[in-house]
Amino acid sequence: MSINNKYLFFVLIIIANVILKSFFLDATPFWYDEMISVKDTQLDFGHIKHEAEWDNNPPFYYYCLWVWHSVIPISEFNSRFLSVLFVAVAFGLFYLFARKHFDNKTAVISSVFLTLSNFILFYSQETRAYSLVLLLAVISTIQFFKYLKDPKLFNLILLSFVSFLIIYTHYLAGLIVFVQYLIILFFHKKKYVSFFAIQSLIILGFISLRFTKKQFLNILNFNKKDDFWLEPAGFSNLISSLSDLFYNPLTAVIFIVVLLFFTFMYFTNKVEDASRIKLYCLILGFFSIFFLFIIGSFKPMFLPRYLIFCVPFATLIFVHQLFSFKKIGVVVIILLIVFETYSINLIKNGPSDYRSLTTVVKENKKENDIVIINTRDNLGLFLYYSYDGFLNYKAFDSICSVNHIYAMNDTAGLSKINYPNNSSVFLLQSFHNIKNNDNPIEKHFISRNKKVFSTKFYKGIEVTIFNGQ
Repeated sequence: MSINNKYLFFVLIIIANVILKSFFLDATPFWYDEMISVKDTQLDFGHIKHEAEWDNNPPFYYYCLWVWHSVIPISEFNSRFLSVLFVAVAFGLFYLFARKHFDNKTAVISSVFLTLSNFILFYSQETRAYSLVLLLAVISTIQFFKYLKDPKLFNLILLSFVSFLIIYTHYLAGLIVFVQYLIILFFHKKKYVSFFAIQSLIILGFISLRFTKKQFLNILNFNKKDDFWLEPAGFSNLISSLSDLFYNPLTAVIFIVVLLFFTFMYFTNKVEDASRIKLYCLILGFFSIFFLFIIGSFKPMFLPRYLIFCVPFATLIFVHQLFSFKKIGVVVIILLIVFETYSINLIKNGPSDYRSLTTVVKENKKENDIVIINTRDNLGLFLYYSYDGFLNYKAFDSICSVNHIYAMNDTAGLSKINYPNNSSVFLLQSFHNIKNNDNPIEKHFISRNKKVFSTKFYKGIEVTIFNGQ
């Protein structure tokens, strides 16, 4: 293939992903995690890093979104479009990487599979860091093998900087850096000491400059009180994660069989050109999942989205191995592509719908009626869809007090509410409280003899209206 055709495919892959992932980009409303990202764009740029002092995520993605929204106004489409661009560029670069180290047909088919991935499509439509992790994983991999081919100090410094950005975007994505250390150890033992020393020094230098003391404490004290919502992983979590990462349950079974076959062939020296690049893709794309699962079985940190960077590399090995099966492999590829095309879901199924909910509240709420939001974390979502320009307010208290809006996690705040005569109460409870039979806030209003007027569900939100007396 000519150079011109190579870059034509590169551009077409980017355009196809941008178009495909933008069709219904604003079809679903923001949800809680996205609102955290959006609200951070309203902070002073220098204050963003302090968000990591309480959040479980480092701040680099928030910096990127801040810059993005300094030019483009906030909206569901605009905010998510940055993630679409990250994924589209990642897939374009991955095509060039796969073509260089494998062949064009493997690169093209791998790109088709990735474009049809519902898992990646979902996170490409999220105002969150995972799309950036994917892009940085591809950039880091390209730079890593560029350094191995041309071990100049500049290439190592650039690789080390990207490695820091990976950690500064998501802590667990540091697995990418760990796998690169392993490849150096397996194939380039003479370079190991200098590589490890220089890269570690550069990464630690950036960490010392950008990480705060409270951020370190937050990392070290993670879940010490056993209050994190995620639980240690079990076998069912592994199965569901493999199903998500490898496209769907059926395709995941085929993926695992093919990847295990490739693993056996590789380590029994039956793979032609058992190169470092193939081992790198195998470890990063496949065995990283099991590595994090083992850790996650003791500490709650195993989720498929934390491993989004595995998908391209596992897909690359999978497609490469299928092509080695000749005609049978080609038939399997065609059938899977048809199946994935038929199964693609272009509309993200969000976990909550405050956009529809606030419309109902606006239509029914009178001036003196009260809105109670349980939990406090969802106050920002309600205000975003209730009041235009609310993000421009430095303090939300003024909006809430004037409009009789209260946010609380328990009954302690109920005593502070001044109920106007004949007021009704709109109780909005988040999805993790809906199935909780021991519901003290709801019991409080029932005990005040306020009659339940209506109860409706809006994707993870329970709406209960109590009539005034």
